[in-house]
Amino acid sequence: MKILLFVLLAITSAMAFLNPKQPRTPTPFPAQAFTDWQWFGLKGNVKSIEMKQRVLRDEKFITKQEKFIEFDESGRLTQYQHFINGRLDYAVFYEFDDEGRLARSIDKFGSFSYAYETDKNGHIIVIKKPGKKGKVLRLIYDKNGALINKDDAKITKNSKNFGGSDALNQSKTYDANGRLVKTHAVSSGVVIGNYEIGYDEWGNKISVYDKNAQKFVMKAQTKYWGDGLLKFKHESIDMQTSDTWYDARGNEVFVREFWHGDTSAPKPLLTKQIITINSYDKFDNLINSRGIREDDGHGNAPDRTNTDPTILKDVRGKVVEILDNNITYY
Repeated sequence: MKILLFVLLAITSAMAFLNPKQPRTPTPFPAQAFTDWQWFGLKGNVKSIEMKQRVLRDEKFITKQEKFIEFDESGRLTQYQHFINGRLDYAVFYEFDDEGRLARSIDKFGSFSYAYETDKNGHIIVIKKPGKKGKVLRLIYDKNGALINKDDAKITKNSKNFGGSDALNQSKTYDANGRLVKTHAVSSGVVIGNYEIGYDEWGNKISVYDKNAQKFVMKAQTKYWGDGLLKFKHESIDMQTSDTWYDARGNEVFVREFWHGDTSAPKPLLTKQIITINSYDKFDNLINSRGIREDDGHGNAPDRTNTDPTILKDVRGKVVEILDNNITYY
């Protein structure tokens, strides 16, 4: 089950979430092709966003998370702070020079300064100096911004299987449109994942087929607005199904997640249903989200299969998650 979950998380995730302890470090060179606003899924000239997330159980908060993210007018990330239950968990700050290049970074692991040189071949040399102690790192880029001294920069990537000692070898195949269509994973000579991924005519993922087990581990049906924007998606993975409705601007406004109960297990799993209702500002940035648990705790839940997302007044139940975003703009 762990193996299946490991591979499915890499294949079927519909939305990427940044690890709060690993915000994206701005690339010293070259200039970014997209802004940090877009990396965080934000639209418009965002100055800052304060995110407050609350998870409740039995109408009591069990987890409180807060994030404060700030950008400069060019969309570059300048600070990122993450709090858990009121305690600062992680913070990072970035400073840039007059040419928009990274000049200094400060986080819980220390501070670094960056200097830039050009050699006789036109290569850009980025010198990364630690604040107090440590090795000075020299990164050399060609005229197109490609790193050319990867060995000197100690850029390595080792994949481990579930944190253990067995190396994980994984191959991925993409189609002409750059979409992942096959993935194959081997650990200590044993195949632990062999999947084929299918897409609909608009490029949305609609299936993941396990070639080893000879069965689909994920299937989806989609509906679209007239201009090709996704309107509705029904997705099934193992014992969970989800229905997601989108507005005419592509925003995810109403989500139904349904976990099918399994009374045959030694510890019976009861049916569970969560309804999530989202609202957006005029820039299409998420400003409010409410997760409501609709089942009665005894395996009974209302059927929302054909619910009209514009009719939300009849949704009743316990609020189990709250997200509020306070966004300021330039």
